[in-house]
Amino acid sequence: MHAEAMGWLTEQAATLTDVDTVIDLGGRNINGTPRGLWPAADYTVIDLHPGPGVDVVADCRDWAPDDKVDLVVCAEVLEHTDDVPGVLEAAAGWLRQGGTLLVTAAAEPRAPHSHHDGGPLQPGEHYQNVTRAALADALAHGWYDPEIIHDEVHGDIYCRVQRR
Repeated sequence: MHAEAMGWLTEQAATLTDVDTVIDLGGRNINGTPRGLWPAADYTVIDLHPGPGVDVVADCRDWAPDDKVDLVVCAEVLEHTDDVPGVLEAAAGWLRQGGTLLVTAAAEPRAPHSHHDGGPLQPGEHYQNVTRAALADALAHGWYDPEIIHDEVHGDIYCRVQRR
């Protein structure tokens, strides 16, 4: 995970101090992980692919935790799926009422990159930078007003939102 995304997550972690349970959606550790930001929490990483730090290998749309959680982190994932609404709907289903979703995603002008290793796209990979409008549309129901920030210098979208 690049420094700007980790920096934003670190800022958010400083204000989310009452977190007992975290799901890191798509959190396979390719180039950094936010796991250490909530060291006392029960932290579960779900990813489509096995790899460093992954606890559950599954499609998030077909999996659910045993209990609702306080926080879902979705860092650098949404640009790699063609079903942003479905992924965010799954995340909403995991959160307790009032739970928080943190999103970092690639946006313009970030260049396409592989979810396998951050390098060039591999055959068959989906990639599309996330827009503020697309993220707002996907969060239009079941969430309180999302705070969405587009960092046009680094090509990032950041979002913090609570589940209704």
